[in-house]
Amino acid sequence: MPNARAIFVTGTDTNVGKTVVTALLLAHTQAAGINVRALKPFSTGSAADETLLGSLQKASLQVNFFHFADPVAPFSAARQAGTKITLNDVLQKIEDHRASCELLFIEGAGGLLTPLGEKFTAADLITELNAEVIIAAANRLGVLNHTSLTVEALHHRTAAALRVALVEQGPTADASRATNPEVLRELLPTVPMIRIPFFKNYQPTADFHREKAKSLQADLARILDKKNPPDTEAEGTFP
Repeated sequence: MPNARAIFVTGTDTNVGKTVVTALLLAHTQAAGINVRALKPFSTGSAADETLLGSLQKASLQVNFFHFADPVAPFSAARQAGTKITLNDVLQKIEDHRASCELLFIEGAGGLLTPLGEKFTAADLITELNAEVIIAAANRLGVLNHTSLTVEALHHRTAAALRVALVEQGPTADASRATNPEVLRELLPTVPMIRIPFFKNYQPTADFHREKAKSLQADLARILDKKNPPDTEAEGTFP
């Protein structure tokens, strides 16, 4: 069986919506009948992200490989725990899952260059896996710089397809959220982008994400389409 298509969901920073984007994509592709899996190999502090992804999949599936209680970068947390994690350790676990599905989503931890283990980052995983990339970016002040830096770093490392999911931040959004989408399209004209709406009364449950994935079906399909990449805005609440 050939290797599954791999899509790595990275972020411009921590707490930018990577898990929401991954969960929506997982729910969408499941509904389309695709044999798909989603992993979050690294996590620190709360285990809520892998719990959500796990709830969307078979209970027996191991979603997370390395979890540490200290809410710091995975490399720092591993060092404090007296653990060393090599790039090969992670790749082997990911490839084991990749051999059993058609499509594999891998959610990163923190941003693209956050240290994950011994001398490697998410960028190294992306390169080794030859994975496509979806960049989750929070629509707030700083997103222009953070997204541009992430795209530039990726262009130096991989020729794989890149896409941006601009995640709305709700009532606390600052004034830049009105102009960020248009400016990002000007700054990154070759990188397709969709917008993920702010979800009122958000719930970190499988049913909630399945419901929202249905409402965003067309946009999620476009962000995954190799032939017709997206350049659109998802329907939803943009406060």
